Amino acid sequence: MKELPIYILNGFLDSGKTSFLKDTLDNEEFSQGQNILLIVCEEGEEEYEADLLNQYNIHLEIVDGKENFTVDFFKEKERLYNPDCILLEYNGMWQLKDFMTMKMPRHYVIVQIITLVNSSTFELYLNNMRSLIMEQFKTSDMVIFNRCHEETPKSSYRRTVKAVNSSVQIFFENADGSEAKAEDILPFDLEEDIIQIEEEDFGIWYVDTLDSPEKYKGKTVNVKGQAFKSSHYPQGCFALFRSAMTCCIDDIASIGFPIRCSSKDMQIFNHLKSGQWIQVTAKIDLGPGGLMLLAEEIIPCEKAAQELVYFN
Repeated sequence: MKELPIYILNGFLDSGKTSFLKDTLDNEEFSQGQNILLIVCEEGEEEYEADLLNQYNIHLEIVDGKENFTVDFFKEKERLYNPDCILLEYNGMWQLKDFMTMKMPRHYVIVQIITLVNSSTFELYLNNMRSLIMEQFKTSDMVIFNRCHEETPKSSYRRTVKAVNSSVQIFFENADGSEAKAEDILPFDLEEDIIQIEEEDFGIWYVDTLDSPEKYKGKTVNVKGQAFKSSHYPQGCFALFRSAMTCCIDDIASIGFPIRCSSKDMQIFNHLKSGQWIQVTAKIDLGPGGLMLLAEEIIPCEKAAQELVYFN
């Protein structure tokens, strides 16, 4: 059976989902000649005009409550309209995993998940519904922050998203719809002979290495973290890690980098214990999995004043 592509647009109420979809549908390159089923899971202030729907052969279905958002609902609408694709305007208060785990027909294929964020209310949602909005970011292929202005902390918002989804594309839009550039201002100097990573900046550094690993190749860094040793690692290798709160207090993850010791540090390596706090000076190389730290000096030290890492 022919695949039925599904495009999902996620985000909270007033995030601009309907406006975004209307602009997409009004683009002839996307909608021309297609039989489109548009499923809306919540109604906001903006509506879809009948002229737009009729012009591009779009069939609008509004879900009346989550209890009606079922596999049978999708099957019924597919039989009714025989669509070429489905656009799903999701309800931001519903967990997307509920849809992802529904036993849909095999020919249903999720092509792309885009999350819209109103930058003027982002911090409010982050403080009050952190686990829900971070779950949106985890499953997204693209995140768009709209209604930005000069004071919008775009770099901080970008790191917040990248902390839970390093491969996601992130875009910023001004209130007029034009692109807003996000200049990443780092709290450390990449031009120093030895880049000093302060305890509180580990998360920012970590996210930046995921995003732009090539700019760290050949650099020397001084950083504090905890050691993790494993019999599965090659001799003289261990991991430097910190504990990070990526979503909520119940969602703590370890983030860090592999380290290879020099011959002069093997005595220290042999006495290292997992969980021990150390200060490491290392030269950075790039491997298949990302950064590799080549240790030049390893010194046992006191634990960080704040053991949990944050990303903004």
